[in-house]
Amino acid sequence: MTTKPFSDDYADRADALPTRQQMRRAKRQAAGLRHAQIFHTFSFLFVLFLFGILSLVLPKPTVSEVEKRELAEMPEFSTDALIEGSYVRGVELHYADTFPFREQFILLRAWINDLRGLRLDGIRLYSQTPANPTPVDPVAPDLPSETQPSGDSSGSAVPPEAPDEEEPYTPHVVADDGDNGEWSGNIFVYKGKAMSVFGAGGTEMADWYASILNRYKEAWGEDVNVYSLVIPTSIEFALPERLQSLTASQKDNIDYIYSQLEGIAGVDAYRQLEMHADEYLYFNSDHHWTGRGAYYAYVAFCESAGLTPLPLDAYERHVIENFRGTMYAYTTDVTLEEDYVEYFISPTPESAVRYDRGDPYTARSTQVWVESASGGNAYSVFLGGDYPLIKITTEAGTGRKVLMTKESFGNAFAPFLIDHYDEVYVVDQRYFQLPLVDFVRENGIDDVIFVNNSFAANTAVRIRELEGIMYQRYTPTPVQQDEPQPEPATPARPEAEDSWNW
Repeated sequence: MTTKPFSDDYADRADALPTRQQMRRAKRQAAGLRHAQIFHTFSFLFVLFLFGILSLVLPKPTVSEVEKRELAEMPEFSTDALIEGSYVRGVELHYADTFPFREQFILLRAWINDLRGLRLDGIRLYSQTPANPTPVDPVAPDLPSETQPSGDSSGSAVPPEAPDEEEPYTPHVVADDGDNGEWSGNIFVYKGKAMSVFGAGGTEMADWYASILNRYKEAWGEDVNVYSLVIPTSIEFALPERLQSLTASQKDNIDYIYSQLEGIAGVDAYRQLEMHADEYLYFNSDHHWTGRGAYYAYVAFCESAGLTPLPLDAYERHVIENFRGTMYAYTTDVTLEEDYVEYFISPTPESAVRYDRGDPYTARSTQVWVESASGGNAYSVFLGGDYPLIKITTEAGTGRKVLMTKESFGNAFAPFLIDHYDEVYVVDQRYFQLPLVDFVRENGIDDVIFVNNSFAANTAVRIRELEGIMYQRYTPTPVQQDEPQPEPATPARPEAEDSWNW
C-alpha cells in the first residue's frame, strides 16, 4: 500500500482552509444578516406600537359597513367578569373588531382571495362539493336566525288560471353565451350578480303560509279586503334556461300559494317583474329588490285592487350611489357589479310617525324617505329601516286606509301606497307587538296587504311570526300624546341577529 506523503496531506488541508478574503466576506455577510434581523425586529415592533397607539387615539367604529353588523363594544368592568374571564374576552373581541383600518384589510383579503378563488366562466362558487354534482332539492340560504323551508319533495304546484283580460306577453329569456359552471352551496355569483338559490322542495311551507292568511281573512270577514303579494327574488330572472334547474321555480311556488287562498286576492307581481326584467329591478350585491322593482309590484297591486297606478315619471327620482349590500358582505366578492339605490318620491304630501320596539304607544316623527342613508346602509332610505309600526298620513283624499305587513322587501313597496290612501300603516311582522286582528278593526282599516318575498313565505320563522302577532297579548293602551315627539330621522340599524332577513 502506498502511503501519501505528509507534505501532500498538509497541502490538501491548507487548500481547504478559507482565505482571508473569504473570511472577510463571510464576516460582512454575517454582519449584514444581523443588521437585517435587527431592522426587521424593530420595524415589526414599530408597526405594532404604531397600530397600538392608533387603536387608542382613533375614534372607534360601531358598525362594519362591509360585514353589515354591529361591532363589539368595550365591556363594563366588574370583579366577577374579570375572575370568570368574560371581561378579558370582551376586551379582546372589542379591539379585534375595532382594529385600525380593519375594513380596508378585509377588502384587501377579499381581493387576494379573489385572485386565488375558483371562477368558472363567470360563475364564482362558494363552499366546496364534488365537481358536477347530481342536482338535489336546493335549499334556502343559510341566514341568521332563520330556519330552512322543508317539505315533501313529491309536492307539485298548481298555478291558478290567468285572467282572460291580461295582455299576452313573451316570457323573459336570458341570453346564453355558453358560460359553464357548477353550483355549490346556496350563494353564487353569475356575471357580477350574487344570488341565493331558492328551494321549496314541496308544499308544506306554502300550505302553512296560505292557511295563516286564510285565518286572518276569516277573522276580518267581508269588512276588510285582503291581498297577498309574494315577491320573487333575483335568481328567478337572472339565469339562462340551461342553468335554471339549479334553483326551484318561484313562479310555481307563488302560484301554488295563491291557489290555496280563500277570499284573498293574489297580486301577480311576477308577471310585471318578468315583463320588465331587463330593467334594474334587483341589486347585484344585495338580496333586496330595487325601488324600480317595487314600483312594478305596485302596478300589479293596483291591477288587483282596481286602482290606477301613477306613471313612473310622475315621481321625483333620486339616486344614492356606491351601494354595497348584504350579498357583498356575505361573499366579499370584489367582482360584483356596482349598485346604486334608486327611489321615487310621491307627489302627494304626507307625514309619518313611527312606533319603536318596546314602546308601541309612543309616536315619534320619522320620514318616508330618509335621504341621509348612504354607503352599505343606503337601502334604509326606504322608511329609515325596519320599525315595528309606521303610520303615514297623506293628502290623497280617498277616505280609505290600508295596512301592509312586511319584512324588509316591503320597505321599498310601502311608499307607493301614499297616492291611494289617506292613512298607510306599515307593520313589520318581525317586531310588531300589538294584536294585528284587533288593530285592523280598531283603526278602521279597509285593505290589508301581506307582503313577503318568496323565501320568507316559505320559511318557518317568518310564517310563525305572522301567526304569532294575530292575537298576541299586549298592555292596554295608555293616554295618547297630542303631538308626536320630534326626533331626527336616521336610518335604523338592523339588530345583530336580523342583519340579513328575508
